[in-house]
Amino acid sequence: MWSQSAQEHFLDTSVMRSLLLATQAYQLYLKSKLNNKQLYISNYVYMEIRRSYIISIISFYFVLHLDNVYTIGDAITLWSNKFKGSELKAILQLISQIFSTSQLNFSNPKDKNKALSLLAIYIKRFDLIIKTKFKFSEDLTNCARAEVPLTIDIKNPAIGLKKFVLGFEDTATCRNQCKIDDFLIIHCKLEVEQIVEIASQLPKNTNTRRFINIANNLK
Repeated sequence: MWSQSAQEHFLDTSVMRSLLLATQAYQLYLKSKLNNKQLYISNYVYMEIRRSYIISIISFYFVLHLDNVYTIGDAITLWSNKFKGSELKAILQLISQIFSTSQLNFSNPKDKNKALSLLAIYIKRFDLIIKTKFKFSEDLTNCARAEVPLTIDIKNPAIGLKKFVLGFEDTATCRNQCKIDDFLIIHCKLEVEQIVEIASQLPKNTNTRRFINIANNLK
């Protein structure tokens, strides 16, 4: 879950996400275990929270931004029909956190622009919280996606959000700059060899297919 030294904690994606988005009770539980020590994340973990959460929020922003989507309720319906799983959960979680407490009317077209402004402020604030709450460890993977700038002008947020999404989803450029292969080969060589060896001895079935595919990609 996390690695611990005398004065600091190095967090993985699941713990970092829980500290930011879990219920208040669970956040308090985690904080009690972390004992107010310095919290570190890698650029790769930062990229993962951007990919799994921030991108989903931005995507919902642009659904709500569509000319033929007149209300928050329309956007939620369209989103629910298009997305499932973690993407849908992220948006429903956001709605419970922001829209409900702001007393927005999901059926009133007049509240659409208010919702768009709240989303832009939330995205900007969430990214800032990450950068202030956690310290970044040395980035041996050279994760280019984590370095894509997220610059939002609250008066006209769509431009900055679109630029961020285009840069973040430019996988060809990001992969050319990424050094995670070198990181695995050099720093985790023994572990990679063990994973490949274990996978080679497993029967191929629905329970092992994903693990075997991952191992094959590591060869």
